[in-house]
Amino acid sequence: MRLADLVAAAEGVRIRTAGPDRDPDLVAVVHDTRAVVDGALFCCVRGTHVDGHDLAPAAVASGAAALLVDHELSLHVPQLVAEDVRAALGPVADAFWDHPSRHLDVLGVTGTSGKTTVTHLLAAVLSAAGRPCGVIGTLSGARTTPEAPELQALLADHRRRGDAAVAVEVSSHGLDQGRVGATRFAAAMFTNLSQDHLDYHGSMEAYFRAKARLFTPGYTSDAVVCVDEPWGVRLADEIAAEGRMALHRYSLADATRVRLTRSGATFRWCGEDVTLALAGRFNVRNAVGAATVAAVGTAALVVALGMAG
Repeated sequence: MRLADLVAAAEGVRIRTAGPDRDPDLVAVVHDTRAVVDGALFCCVRGTHVDGHDLAPAAVASGAAALLVDHELSLHVPQLVAEDVRAALGPVADAFWDHPSRHLDVLGVTGTSGKTTVTHLLAAVLSAAGRPCGVIGTLSGARTTPEAPELQALLADHRRRGDAAVAVEVSSHGLDQGRVGATRFAAAMFTNLSQDHLDYHGSMEAYFRAKARLFTPGYTSDAVVCVDEPWGVRLADEIAAEGRMALHRYSLADATRVRLTRSGATFRWCGEDVTLALAGRFNVRNAVGAATVAAVGTAALVVALGMAG
């Protein structure tokens, strides 16, 4: 993608041209100097310990053809200037990869626990319904939610492979740091909230507010919320009060005739007999949530076979 085309597609950035090639053909969007290749756009993210602007000379020396910065640097390459590089990273990467979430049913799952299980259940349910579904999360990379350039590249790869949907684990860190910026979710799901990551967020209130960011019209128009504990009830009530998106509450009580075994469970949901190859009542709740998201976010036929694998 040409730099000028990227500027036109990504909102909130302006261009300062310099150097012999004022409109380079970009081949990658990166924020790590180790990932720089000839023709890359290097994004100068301000981190906790390192400021990416200080690494810009090394990135240019390694072949970076342009920079994303929050102030113009004395380097002889074109520079995209944004108020906040981290906030711009998602929209820029999304534009570079031609907005992949607009061409997929991207299903976001957030909560303290259950994210990994639910995303894999979603993949099984949708694949059984004839809609190939990929998974991005704890088991697929170094971070639960990848940084924005990696996330958009992964979504683009799923689109190229012919997947119809992608289930994404959305962490509180990922939301707070803008890693899912510019991603459009067909539906977003909240599993639960319990004490965790307080070394980062500082309080349960801040942790909750980070999770709640996913349930805004900028990200999705459909919210699926577990109301079996107080934080979920609060989130559902807030979404209902705002009235800006469709709200779908779910609960363990939605599953009837539950029978638990050492190797799994059977239950009935929405008129379907379900066989689940995962043990524990909490996994029945996860399965109900996954089925609800699948029905809401993809309009796919939810079948028991999808949960049995």
